[in-house]
Amino acid sequence: MKPSLNRATLQAALVLVGGTLVLVCEAPGIDQLIPGYWLKLLQILGSVLGGSQLLKRVGDYAPSEVTLVEDGRRSVAPPQ
Repeated sequence: MKPSLNRATLQAALVLVGGTLVLVCEAPGIDQLIPGYWLKLLQILGSVLGGSQLLKRVGDYAPSEVTLVEDGRRSVAPPQ
């Protein structure tokens, strides 16, 4: 089954949602609505969501995508 979002869109959405969670938890007066423990938990969740997508490097390949060529260099399988 084909996903409805491509990978780049999903990564951007996770970064936006994570950043929004962190910013909302920092808003003045929000601690009157949500207890402090839950605010910290939401901040951690937001930073993990956003940070995990921001730290992914472009061009990383899985071991199954890499093949060894004759002269010892590693080569990447062409995109399909």
